[in-house]
Amino acid sequence: MKKPILISGAHRSGTTWLGEMISLNDQVGYIHEPFNINYFNNIKAPFWFYYLKDNYDDEIIKNELDKIINFKYNLHNNFKNVNNLKDVFKVGKIFFEFQKNKIFNKIPLIKDPIAIMSTEYISNKYQTKTIISIRHPAAIISSYIKLNFDRFFDKCCEI
Repeated sequence: MKKPILISGAHRSGTTWLGEMISLNDQVGYIHEPFNINYFNNIKAPFWFYYLKDNYDDEIIKNELDKIINFKYNLHNNFKNVNNLKDVFKVGKIFFEFQKNKIFNKIPLIKDPIAIMSTEYISNKYQTKTIISIRHPAAIISSYIKLNFDRFFDKCCEI
C-alpha cells in the first residue's frame, strides 16, 4: 500500500480545503472524518476527540480504522444507522467512493480534525504523511460564533 496521508488540526482551520485540494490528484482517495461520531463511517468512537494509543485496549476501533484505511466500507453496519432517504443516498455514495478508491488502488487521504488526539498513533502505525492545520484561536472562535457552532462542547471528552 502507498503511504497514506493524514490531515488533522483544529476545527475551522482549513482541513477540508486542504483535503479536497490534495485529493484533486487522481491517485488520491478522500476519506471524510472517520472519527466523526455523527457521520456514516465504521469507527464508532464513544465520544468526540477520541484518544487512540498503542497501549489502549480498543481493538474494535483499531480494526475499523484498518478497514477504512484500506477502503473497506461496512455497508450493512452503516445502513443500520440511516433515518431517512437522504441518509440512504449518503451511505450509498460513501460506499461507492470507497469501492472506486479500492479498485483504482488510490492513496488514502484521511481528513479529520476530530482525529487530532489520535494523530500520533495513526502516523506511527500507518507511516502517514501527516499535515497539521493551524489557525489563530481567535479566528476559530469567531468562526464558531458566526456559524453558531457549539455542538462539540457537550460531548468533547469522557469524564
